[in-house]
Amino acid sequence: MDERKEYWIRLFIKKCTALNSSKEQLDFYFKWCEQTYNVTDTYLLDLKKKHTIDEYINRLVPVVDKYFSIDDLKEVVKFYSTKAGKKLINYNFLQEIGKVGSDINMQIEQEFAMGNNKI
Repeated sequence: MDERKEYWIRLFIKKCTALNSSKEQLDFYFKWCEQTYNVTDTYLLDLKKKHTIDEYINRLVPVVDKYFSIDDLKEVVKFYSTKAGKKLINYNFLQEIGKVGSDINMQIEQEFAMGNNKI
């Protein structure tokens, strides 16, 4: 991949993918794992050094490259730089959207469980 396209991909990831939300999710997951698994502090620190936002970004680059041209990236970055675009990747907004989906999934699961008694 040429340097110019990689520049636009990384800018796209930074401006358009809610990296703050991803960082908070990664931190939350590490806390959950720390509470769930009995590991040494050294092991936990090693995992945190290995699994970083930079590593996440590096793994996203080829995915974005596959689906977007440089012109696409420029248009999307331009939109997400606007006030409306920034609202779409606001952490609280994304959390609320995720909660709605989670609540619906839980409701469906409960209804399946209740319906299982009707077989």
